Amino acid sequence: MIYVLYFSPGTFSDSQSTESSRILRMLQSYSNIKFLHVNMDKFVEGSPVDNFWKSRKIHTGKYPLSHSSDVIRYLLLWKYGGIYADLDVVVVKNLDTLPENFAGAEDQRNLNSGVMGFSKHGIGHKHVESCLYDIAEHYDGNTWGTIGPFVVTKLAKRLCNTPHIKNITGKSCQDFHILPIDAFYPIHYHSWSVLFDKNELNFVRNKSSSSYMLHLWNKLSFNHSIDIPNDDVPYLYFAKKYCPRTITNIMKYF
Repeated sequence: MIYVLYFSPGTFSDSQSTESSRILRMLQSYSNIKFLHVNMDKFVEGSPVDNFWKSRKIHTGKYPLSHSSDVIRYLLLWKYGGIYADLDVVVVKNLDTLPENFAGAEDQRNLNSGVMGFSKHGIGHKHVESCLYDIAEHYDGNTWGTIGPFVVTKLAKRLCNTPHIKNITGKSCQDFHILPIDAFYPIHYHSWSVLFDKNELNFVRNKSSSSYMLHLWNKLSFNHSIDIPNDDVPYLYFAKKYCPRTITNIMKYF
């Protein structure tokens, strides 16, 4: 089952008059996709970040939306377990072979929190709980990655007793698996533009040949439109192959 959570007070319209409404209705037609609204103030109650969230520190920091998203993903995994994934990914391989507790390396220095998995009970639950306590105790509202990638990177270093991610990529420590770069981030965010370059299709396909997901770095690329009838770029290739019904509901620009 796939749960798409949203925290805004908006409601779903029955109208088919806009592209976004058609796509949402199409997604709702899948029996395994559920959209759920979450009240954040109630969601944090009784959790390790309850007092931290209610202190409103995030709301006065430089990155309130990004940091709120960071808290939510760890809290979701603490409450329910399973796999968390950002929305700007394309799943290209069955996820059943993923270990229960994991994160993926973004490069040789850091893990990324865009895709993570933790068990609801046992050691995985303890690991993600330690992440929440880390968030509450070491929050820095002036640093973008302070409670996102930095937290899971610190967890891996602590569990593996090493100062360097490059030493443990592809390994596991205390049942926490550090997956290699190509698992989720075969295209580094520094190189996001190759996803929009038709001459780079073979490069992207080769780089992602062993991937579970392809992270598409929407934070950097959101202003870059793809002309569906005329463009033949890697991003569109993967969207057509793995998200065909979405593409059929888009008139011109993706």
